[in-house]
Amino acid sequence: MPLRLVLLLFVYLLIIGGCRFQPVNTVEGKLVLIDSSLPADKAKLYNGDDYSTAFPVYYMGPVADTIVLPSSPLRSHRKSGDEEFGEHAPWTPADSTHLQIVVDTAYRLSNASRYSHAYWSAKTGTYTEVLDSVVYYKAIPVFLYNKGNGVFNIGIFGELSRIILQAKNEKGDWQDIVGPRRYRCGTGASDQVLKGGEVAVAKLFLIDGDYHTSCRLKFKSRKDTVYSNVFSFTIEKRLLEKD
Repeated sequence: MPLRLVLLLFVYLLIIGGCRFQPVNTVEGKLVLIDSSLPADKAKLYNGDDYSTAFPVYYMGPVADTIVLPSSPLRSHRKSGDEEFGEHAPWTPADSTHLQIVVDTAYRLSNASRYSHAYWSAKTGTYTEVLDSVVYYKAIPVFLYNKGNGVFNIGIFGELSRIILQAKNEKGDWQDIVGPRRYRCGTGASDQVLKGGEVAVAKLFLIDGDYHTSCRLKFKSRKDTVYSNVFSFTIEKRLLEKD
């Protein structure tokens, strides 16, 4: 049975079974994204003091007409293509010829953010992570294509890293407003590697902001810089006022 038919049958069974998972964003002439998270119209806009372009990654694999996004991001320590990745693996240059970043605002997704705290047990002498709440935020997809033949390091901890969100300020100049999260050394995180010809799909949260402008994503690796397409986006104006 063709893969596309199997996926459609799977989605149909979920719907008639009363499951909240549903296919979304069937855009004519484009790929079909099946988002297994909460429907976007039931999610909320992100509003927080510490906004980060974390870009949780939900898919890494072949380019296809239909892509199913799971309900949770990929594992934080997941490494793609372990058997091919190593110090002798050919690397894809980080330039616009080999790397393409696309933000598509036509899709409406959601992201489940899990908030937790560490609980110390004096009895066992260990910390245990305790889940406090799960909040669903509206999001749009970020597609990262490896158009080269070699492997490409897209980040750690289940997120795209090295990507900066830029916005046009009131003078019409591009300004870096939010950078990726920073981590200390010694975390034990492994590189997340995208093979040649594959695509990674991540999510960018929609902000409950007060300033509508043009934005783009910037990927910088040493001397190479790659920009995404320009897209309309709403941010908090205070982000432009940061040093």
